[in-house]
Amino acid sequence: MTANKLLELLPDNLLEELAIKTEVNKYSKKLQGEVIFKLLLYCLTNHKNNSLRTMQSSYESIVFQYLNGNPSSKISHSSISERLNSIKPEYFELLFNTCVSTYKKILGNEIDDFLKFDSTIVTESVKLMNIGYDTGGDSVNHKQIKFTIGFNELPLAVDFYHEKSYTSENKALKETILKVSNQNAITLFDKGITSRDTFDDFSNKGLKFISKIGNNSKI
Repeated sequence: MTANKLLELLPDNLLEELAIKTEVNKYSKKLQGEVIFKLLLYCLTNHKNNSLRTMQSSYESIVFQYLNGNPSSKISHSSISERLNSIKPEYFELLFNTCVSTYKKILGNEIDDFLKFDSTIVTESVKLMNIGYDTGGDSVNHKQIKFTIGFNELPLAVDFYHEKSYTSENKALKETILKVSNQNAITLFDKGITSRDTFDDFSNKGLKFISKIGNNSKI
């Protein structure tokens, strides 16, 4: 689906109302919250890989300017970088929750039959990321963050874990699953969870789940 079609599904004036509520445009005139959101959405739906240069060329394209409702203008990739670095995340959090709620109504309740969960770890240089946990060993110049996501046809939860204790899926994946799973859906996850106590917690809360167990697990 194109960015234009996705934007048409959102309630009228939603982007403007959330911008006022979060004051996301307080110190910005050109790259306002609504423009950044449309630009990110446009790049995600039109390009396999996104980058600051991609966002710059997309912003200056006739197609995006038509989508954005503004005459063609120029922007530097450094300006986009500075705006992404300073923009309030609360704006996108509220927007994310509203989009999920809106699109869920369109897709129907059947998407809740199966809830899938997975995690991935991102490693970055300490020059780029000042939060996260040390990887140890020879990687003292890097930090890691774990992303744990719950989804069906739509993302339901996106959690960022930056403490070392969340390296274990018995803590990270469990916490996210308990946050959004319910007794009416079947929860799916891989063999990252190994603790029998976690399986017991799921069962005691009435959650139906399908997973894998390690080859050396005792029955």
